Amino acid sequence: MSIQIKFNDDPANMDATALVLDLRNSTALHRLLKKKRERMLIVKMMIGIHEEILNYLYEHSGVGEDDFAFNDTGDGYIIVFTNESHAFSCVLCAVHLRNFLSKHIDKFNKELKIDRSNLRYSFGIGVHTAYARLIEMEYETSDNEVFSKKFILGDAANSSARVESMTKNFVDVDLLITKNTRLKCHKQAAPKFKNLFKKDSSCMNLIGEVRHIVGDHKPDGHILYTISDQFNADYEKLKKTAK
Repeated sequence: MSIQIKFNDDPANMDATALVLDLRNSTALHRLLKKKRERMLIVKMMIGIHEEILNYLYEHSGVGEDDFAFNDTGDGYIIVFTNESHAFSCVLCAVHLRNFLSKHIDKFNKELKIDRSNLRYSFGIGVHTAYARLIEMEYETSDNEVFSKKFILGDAANSSARVESMTKNFVDVDLLITKNTRLKCHKQAAPKFKNLFKKDSSCMNLIGEVRHIVGDHKPDGHILYTISDQFNADYEKLKKTAK
């Protein structure tokens, strides 16, 4: 079988928002888990997370396939949105994934029944708005089957990974967004959703300012926020109101 590989033309930088999701303790747990039952449970969990992400992106995000890209990293994911309301779309995706994982991760840990270590699966999500380039590569086989993949480059993805790493500094924080993203959400969201992203919104909890964690050379650092659980109820309530 021969394969032909084609790259799209070098694309321009685009305004974008990226989220990075990391499953914690995955490597350490893989060293411990030897039983077939345990290994199969991990496979089942990873398939479930992957299915949830694909289902959300392609069926429920409201974003066209040309306006997002995602890569899996083995025990995590990078998802980038480049649509006109990319920050709003990315935050909704991040909240959805946090809700899904919060509901299932504890149940999974109990099902795994780890009794050799205090390690447990947990997760962190970081969201940042900057720029991205999506380079598409197309594979065509001798059987005329075509596969494609988008490579994600740029500050949005790299910096969101650094924001995600900041969640490790807190006990009860599993989702952080930057001020860049909050401001873009306030600008991009439909009028009825704008109050969710105001500085004094009960849905936005200020963490503080950090420096030198992202790669976009902002001299005065970045302000980070968590998104409170109140966001879910307020967003669903507002969705039901008239436009």
